[in-house]
Amino acid sequence: MPAQVESLRNGYLEVREVCKQVSEKLLKNVGMDVFKEGARRLGQFKDDKFLVQSESAAGVVMDYCLYDVRVNGRNALETYLVEHPPEDDSPKSECLRRMQRAEYGIHIVESVEPQLGVYVRDAVRGTKRLIVDLGMARTMGPGVATATRLLHYEDFSMTSGAPLFLPVGGRSDLLKLLVRTFEREGESLDPANIIRPILERGGAKGIAHIEARESLQRSGPATPQVVSMRIGRNDPCPCGSGRKYKQCCIG
Repeated sequence: MPAQVESLRNGYLEVREVCKQVSEKLLKNVGMDVFKEGARRLGQFKDDKFLVQSESAAGVVMDYCLYDVRVNGRNALETYLVEHPPEDDSPKSECLRRMQRAEYGIHIVESVEPQLGVYVRDAVRGTKRLIVDLGMARTMGPGVATATRLLHYEDFSMTSGAPLFLPVGGRSDLLKLLVRTFEREGESLDPANIIRPILERGGAKGIAHIEARESLQRSGPATPQVVSMRIGRNDPCPCGSGRKYKQCCIG
């Protein structure tokens, strides 16, 4: 592995772990009413039930609830920052600052850096970035598009939650529609208007192989799994954190 690639990878792994811990702490302060509202906006909650397509879909809902569902004018991140403003130069404080400036976008892969991530072009802003993500490096190829929120560091960017995938190219009316939505709404964009159409087409399933982008182009709406809201204390928390309900949102 080239020295530069190894350095970027090690730096990514360090900040990724810190930001994961920060996100888990933030999620503990997010109430079930916020999760319901966020899931409803994304078409993942109806008739008092979560509609779960996959674990990745739960991660998408979780990220949306942190950033885009507001209570008394603030999202979960802003509420936490009011109560615990970052004042030092610790990795945790740095992560919180990066989260404040996170951007949601549609990114088209231009090239792959093996064992590291992908170089992408923002389909709306036109900016180019390196997303360090070991899973993307293994499963994505040029021409694949992803919709996700990015945290920007000096030498790389990383996703804040589970990415969504969509087909690109001349046949992709969905991509054109989402780009127009993004351009029309600008800074006032509610990512739900980007996320929901992709979820309806199974975009949270991910791409297991580079060739799978062709199958995504042919796939129809996903069939959601219906999950009862009667959650046991020892069941996995519906926020997607991977922890037991009694140790997470109920705590």
